[in-house]
Amino acid sequence: MSSCRVNRCLLNRLFVLLIAAPILCTDLYSQREQKTTIWGRVTDGESGEPLEYVNIFLSYTAIGTSTDTNGKFMLTNVPAGIFDLVVSRMGYERQVISLRLLQPESLYYDIKLKSQLLREHEVEVIAESPEDWKVNLEQFVKAFIGKTGNAKGCRILNPEVLNFRVSEKADTLVASSDSIIRIENPSLGYRLSLVLASFVWNVERDVGRYLIYPRFGEMQPTSRDDLNEWHEKRKQCYTGSLKHFLRSLYHGITAEEMFRIYTGSLKKLAGGSGHRVNPEELGLAKQEGTPFKMLRFPGYLRVDYGSRGPDVVREEIGIDKQMRNIGSKDSPGPMSIITLNEAYALVDSSGNLLNPLSIEVAGEWARRRVAELVPLY
Repeated sequence: MSSCRVNRCLLNRLFVLLIAAPILCTDLYSQREQKTTIWGRVTDGESGEPLEYVNIFLSYTAIGTSTDTNGKFMLTNVPAGIFDLVVSRMGYERQVISLRLLQPESLYYDIKLKSQLLREHEVEVIAESPEDWKVNLEQFVKAFIGKTGNAKGCRILNPEVLNFRVSEKADTLVASSDSIIRIENPSLGYRLSLVLASFVWNVERDVGRYLIYPRFGEMQPTSRDDLNEWHEKRKQCYTGSLKHFLRSLYHGITAEEMFRIYTGSLKKLAGGSGHRVNPEELGLAKQEGTPFKMLRFPGYLRVDYGSRGPDVVREEIGIDKQMRNIGSKDSPGPMSIITLNEAYALVDSSGNLLNPLSIEVAGEWARRRVAELVPLY
């Protein structure tokens, strides 16, 4: 893919890219009855010895297992779709296998993991005082988990597996971990087992990017009230989200789902003005032989959600402040801005992106972080 030209200076200042897995699950409604079995064996790449306790899971789902004493694993009842199969064990290089499952199959994988070599710059990451580590952890939690209502009860169960490195100017935090990060989110009723592939964050401007591979597990409710509350909060996380918008766009029902789309310069869009566009103008085209439609547009789009009055053109008080105001309490409603990193983005019928790297977001959608994560289906 060729990249479209965007103002990288503005993006570096304004945009928060919350990266999910490189390939997201595709929910094909017409093929839900189709199931696949994925099985295989994991061995040490050098010795050929079988590896036990290797984590094997499909990112952004609850489907996963670990290898037995013979290094064998099996995942059953896998629905049709496009997934990332994540293979991870401490001390070994992680493998991510992209799967495209459009019909029932039985897939076998002979996976050989390479030992992870310790590099000099990795030594720097862990060479920090306990006091510095605590400060970095606090900054990491704010950036990674978020600052929403759901984030208040969300906690990392094993923070000791995290390593941090700070830039010379002390404004950028880099986080890494060789282990599975375990997170409990009582607001949504999920336990996450998460692989952190990368995390780079400017803590002064609260912008950055991270790449994660999460596996979901259900928490045990103590009462029916818990179930009802989880159901409602999970629905809230979906409502008005990027996934909700893309699904509405795919089916041509953005107006019915209370989304409004505007185009224009970044400055105008951030200020609350812009030209109203119809979904048809975005060039959403069905890709024959695939479950995807192509989304393409030049420059930037602002997406407003919910009931609003006439468009509001706010006083031009500076781009940074305008962007911080997007979706805030004094805003007429939740607002987000998106731009394409590639020539186009491919969207499926459930609102999943084939490649989340193809879109960058700011505003309301950028504020939704790990505390708002829900499974893809």
